[in-house]
Amino acid sequence: MRRASAPNTADRFKTPDPSCTDTEGGGAGGCCVGSNWSPAPPPRKSNCDCARAENPLLQIRNAATTSAAIVARASSVTGERAGVRSSFISWASRICADRSTGAHAERRFAPARNRYKSKVAKGKKRMNEQQAPHAQTIELLSRRRSAPPLTMTGPGPDAGQIETLLTIAARTPDHGKLAPWRFIVFEGQARARAGEIFARAFAAKHPEAGAEQLEVERRRFMHAPLVIAVVSTAREHVKIPQWEQALSAGAVCMNLTVAVAAMGYVSAWLTQWISYDAQVLDALGVHADEKVAGYIHIGRPTTTIEDRPRPALADIVTRF
Repeated sequence: MRRASAPNTADRFKTPDPSCTDTEGGGAGGCCVGSNWSPAPPPRKSNCDCARAENPLLQIRNAATTSAAIVARASSVTGERAGVRSSFISWASRICADRSTGAHAERRFAPARNRYKSKVAKGKKRMNEQQAPHAQTIELLSRRRSAPPLTMTGPGPDAGQIETLLTIAARTPDHGKLAPWRFIVFEGQARARAGEIFARAFAAKHPEAGAEQLEVERRRFMHAPLVIAVVSTAREHVKIPQWEQALSAGAVCMNLTVAVAAMGYVSAWLTQWISYDAQVLDALGVHADEKVAGYIHIGRPTTTIEDRPRPALADIVTRF
């Protein structure tokens, strides 16, 4: 059978001939004009969309596609909403159950309560640690004694212990945070070199001194394994009097002697003539506007140190 040419717009919408047996064009789904049959061609582009809009087959197909999409989207949205609703119901049920049993409050306030308990425990531990050494500190201060350098021996504090001693000594009351003091450390052969300085200065002041006296001066720093000089560097200040700065240097000396006792050594806070002799001070590196608050001799005891008589409080205490 000869294929018919594409029908015109008017013929395209005629009712197909049921007696047509042409299967090439899709049977009854084609377009038949007279005795000729041809498949229904897709709408052609034209300057006017009237043909496409008036085509009932296309309208049916588009409507079916749109309906399927709407149904699918509605099903998806319905599923999503059902899932959200189910999740919300589950969450709300759990919250209600937790609040009825107190589990909600337990979870909510447990972190804060645990932090509070931890702070309280740490505070109690710190308080116990601070209170426990108090009795030991009082005992240490009550038995601290000054030991004569002639009764001292080595070994003395090592480098780490010396650093600790100086650090503790510097933790002293200091009005204005001026740190009006410094240290000079004598250990090892430095003590012998300082002894030569003492002997020369003593001989210059006392030409009549014999060899035995000069040897005493040479060995002045040789009895204790360590000697630390505390130098007061008090200066004129618009607010802090020099007297208060000098008192701070004295407090450094006291702190040092207490730290020495706590470390298991003994000490002696001495000044003697070498603290005021200009020749000696110049040779030791002490400036003209500085003063030696004391030489702290540090070592190990070789004998039991007897306590000296202490003043009666009734003689030195008055109440205002």
